Amino acid sequence: MDFATTSPRMGAAIRGKTHVSAISFHEDGVHLFVASEDDSRLNMIDCLKGSSDRPAVKFEREGIRLVEATHHNHCVLFSGKGSKSQPAAQRNAIHYLSLYDNKLLRNFRGHSGDVTGISMSPVDDSFITSSTDRTAR
Repeated sequence: MDFATTSPRMGAAIRGKTHVSAISFHEDGVHLFVASEDDSRLNMIDCLKGSSDRPAVKFEREGIRLVEATHHNHCVLFSGKGSKSQPAAQRNAIHYLSLYDNKLLRNFRGHSGDVTGISMSPVDDSFITSSTDRTAR
């Protein structure tokens, strides 16, 4: 999605260059995280201002397929598409990213198939994932 030319606002339809693969509101409703698998970009939208204050984060190596907001307003969990040359555990990892300083804080491995869902617990910092390997972790 290209938010440089169009500012999102309440009830607005935003057209981008690629389709959106996942969206997630932060629990306070201030931020919306938008992932685009086709161009491997993640945008953080400020819902109060109706715009993105920073450029999209591009994931060259991991790619991005799913995104889930965490309890911290500048951190997300995401899964990518990875490279077929990577081992399955690394390719299907969940990544914990700080958008404040654009640092990958931690990787969570365990799935042997593509991750199909990420859900954050509403009461603590735990999360659950589902995968095409027929497991939930």
